[in-house]
Amino acid sequence: MSNVAVTLRSSSACTVVHAASGTTIQTDVAPEYGGSGQTFSATDLLAASLGVCIATSIGPIAERHGIPLDALSLDVARVLSKEPKRVQSLAVTVASRVAVSQDVLARWEHAAKTCVVKGSLHPGVDVRVAFDVPSLLVGECPAP
Repeated sequence: MSNVAVTLRSSSACTVVHAASGTTIQTDVAPEYGGSGQTFSATDLLAASLGVCIATSIGPIAERHGIPLDALSLDVARVLSKEPKRVQSLAVTVASRVAVSQDVLARWEHAAKTCVVKGSLHPGVDVRVAFDVPSLLVGECPAP
């Protein structure tokens, strides 16, 4: 049994169905390669996969340290090359509205470096992860 079923809707568009839930995603070719840009492209989904992987890797650490999950957000920017056609780079920014300790930040950095999707990418893809996180001073407690 497949995890994901992909059906072509046109020569440049697909419907993706998650087998277990029935959730669907519509896709199109990336605008850089002639697509409409009206929905996710395969390279958008790759960028989203990296972002989701990092988010779900740092989320449990945040919860264990009393950091509200709604204080966190991630942005993933992808750059495509013309020749050869491929994802050239992925830049992830992890932002927090609340201050965190250096220990938590170090744990997040490790989680981001070791997430499954990042480890599965070709070494030629330049992946950069930055943290826009206010730091706690020694002795401070995180804000609820």
